[in-house]
Amino acid sequence: LLFDRAYEKINNLNISSKIKTKLPLKSTIYKHRMKGYQYIAPNGNIHRHIDNRPGFVMLYSIGCTVNFYVNSSKMKQKDGVQFKFESGDILIFSATKRDGINHGVDNVIDGSCPQQLLDKDPKLCEKLNHVRISIQTRFRDKKYMDKDDK
Repeated sequence: LLFDRAYEKINNLNISSKIKTKLPLKSTIYKHRMKGYQYIAPNGNIHRHIDNRPGFVMLYSIGCTVNFYVNSSKMKQKDGVQFKFESGDILIFSATKRDGINHGVDNVIDGSCPQQLLDKDPKLCEKLNHVRISIQTRFRDKKYMDKDDK
C-alpha cells in the first residue's frame, strides 16, 4: 500500500524535464520488497557503496535529517553530491551495476525531526528526535534489466 501511494504521487508530479530517469510503468514491475532501517543520531550511517541488483530503489525518510551522499560517473560533479535527506523526502535511483550509483548515509543530524511530526505524539517525539527511519523498497522492471541481472 505504501509503495502504491508513493508511486502514484511521484507519477502525478510535474517534474522538471532535467530529470532523465522515469519511473517504469507500474504494469511492468514484477517484483518488489520492503525493508526498514534505523539510524541513531549522530553516528548512524551506512557506508558509501554501489548496489548490484536489478531494478530501482525507492527510499522514504522519517524522523531526523541525514547527510546523504550520491555519485555516479554520469554526474557533472566528479566528487559526488552530499545533501540533506529530510523527513518526508523520497529518493529513487537505479540499483543496477550498469548505472553504478555510489550512495550512503554519512551521519544523522540529531534533533532535526520536523516539529509538525513531533507535535503529533509526545511519546514518539522523544524517539524520533534522535533517530532516522528509512523504509526501502526495491523493485524490478523487466524493461530495464541487464542480461547479467536476469
